Amino acid sequence: MKSNMRAFVIGLLTFILYNIIAFVIPFEHSTVFWLSYAFTLTAFVVAGVSMYIAFFKNADAKSRFFGLPVAKIGAIYAIVQFVVSLVIMALGELIIWWIPFVVYAVGLCLALIGLIATEATAREILAQDEKVIRDTTLMRSLQSKVESLANLSGDSDLKKLAEEFRYSDPVSSERISDSETELAVAVSQLQTAYEQGNAEALKQMCGIVAAKLSERNRLCRLTKK
Repeated sequence: MKSNMRAFVIGLLTFILYNIIAFVIPFEHSTVFWLSYAFTLTAFVVAGVSMYIAFFKNADAKSRFFGLPVAKIGAIYAIVQFVVSLVIMALGELIIWWIPFVVYAVGLCLALIGLIATEATAREILAQDEKVIRDTTLMRSLQSKVESLANLSGDSDLKKLAEEFRYSDPVSSERISDSETELAVAVSQLQTAYEQGNAEALKQMCGIVAAKLSERNRLCRLTKK
């Protein structure tokens, strides 16, 4: 919250500074002046929107990280517009009004295109990242269970099975969901055998889980060809 408040205060102070410069220096209040002023106000709004998208729309750290390029584009556009508008205000009597209008309009369009494209890219990266996390949840969970059993028991078959899980592709898909459901059931039965202290059943279940894991991995490779 402190960093967010700091950004707001910096933006407000910059806006106040701009107004002081624009109205204290005796610029000619011509059409060029008011065009420059209006487009600079727009730039402050664009910068504020970019900051909101980058840091406030989604509060988690990952969203803020991927939102940094969005904030950067908004800030750069506002700074460039700030400086260019003051220069054009100073030269207002020498410039035809449509020249700064075209310059400002092009700058605004480029900034908006950059913001839209960058925000869409960041959103797509986050969506893909979340999809990968969802798609690996089941296999990571099963791997964790088997590794936990292997560490608790010290059983060689369980350790070998945990190693096989470790080197298996963790990404799931709908096309192998039935195979992974069977694998999850088998791992649950393996855990039950361990908790009951049934060494024979434990050894048997290790073989069953290994076979189902092998079949799941085979299907996983086939779906990616």
